[in-house]
Amino acid sequence: MLDNAGTFELGDESAISEGNWTTTAPKFVNSGTLTVDAPNTSTIEVPFDNSGTVQLTAGTLDVYSSNVTGDHDSGAYKEPSGTTMAFNGTRTLGRRPPSAAPARWSWTAARSRSTPRSAWPT
Repeated sequence: MLDNAGTFELGDESAISEGNWTTTAPKFVNSGTLTVDAPNTSTIEVPFDNSGTVQLTAGTLDVYSSNVTGDHDSGAYKEPSGTTMAFNGTRTLGRRPPSAAPARWSWTAARSRSTPRSAWPT
């Protein structure tokens, strides 16, 4: 598991993918600040939860996965003009009270980009 409780920056055309793990189930949990400040597309291709802040300052972040099983996003996604946040997979958003009531929003999104996944930069 990659657990960011501080500050983590994705560089240009970087990817967090299943190939980065060899001994544990892949997942990325962000409770800190994840920043994307690159002119091209960076990707997250493993189960991902955000309880902190995802801040785009340039380029595109493509989250090509769903939430970690049984979890949800309660953090902020900040996408200023000129940047793109793309989701593929089921995302569950909203804060859950201690009673573990259902989250406020959930949706399944198809890729919003026209480029086939096989043509993505590596």
